[in-house]
Amino acid sequence: MTHTTINHNTKTSNTMTTDKNLMLNEANIEQYAKTVNTAETDSQYSISDNVNFPFTSFAGKQATRLIEGDCHIKSLVVSKQDWCPFNLIVNGNLTVDEDIDWAEWGSGSFLVVTGNLHVRNLFMSGCPEVVVLGDLIADNGIVGSRGDNGGMLTVLGRTKAQAMLCTTYFGMEFASRPEAFIIADSRDFKFDVDLDETDYDMVAKAIDPVCFPEEEGIIEEDEFKDLLREGKSVLKK
Repeated sequence: MTHTTINHNTKTSNTMTTDKNLMLNEANIEQYAKTVNTAETDSQYSISDNVNFPFTSFAGKQATRLIEGDCHIKSLVVSKQDWCPFNLIVNGNLTVDEDIDWAEWGSGSFLVVTGNLHVRNLFMSGCPEVVVLGDLIADNGIVGSRGDNGGMLTVLGRTKAQAMLCTTYFGMEFASRPEAFIIADSRDFKFDVDLDETDYDMVAKAIDPVCFPEEEGIIEEDEFKDLLREGKSVLKK
């Protein structure tokens, strides 16, 4: 992987080197990703082909930001749940040593990676749309939850993880069946699942009970994600 040197003093820098201490978030995104014209960027990267929400309608309020080239960081967190102030394109491979945790319940936001995405965990809550044009490799897990039919994960290459949780109303589309233990609603998931999240008896038999703080067999995403963060199996021992 070839990296270029980052200029920490230039707020519109569009290049990034390996920075394993960088926790990218809403507060510092403008230091590392330049703002680009939304319409021109849509044409260049064909964003509308893979993103459903009408992001061009919000261009005046929601910046589209670009990181040009391969990117290796510690984490990427979006926690402004009511409204994410930016969309992000990484024109290259994105490596995240820890987690991508993108939570947003506004009108929508997107992360597009034109290359491969390698991450410890990929957590999506609410209405973000994550598009990976290459492969998605999660060392531990992938979770999409509380989507209200707005959140979406799209992977055009192969997908690999230890465990995957796709709750009802969060959409996921893959070029082929992910190499993972898949927990999802079998009625909505395109590929065969290993465990139907609506079969509470089977879920209770298979999943670590720490994931059922309120009712046995009903997975709470936060507890599920905590196990993945700790590198632990979500399956009952």
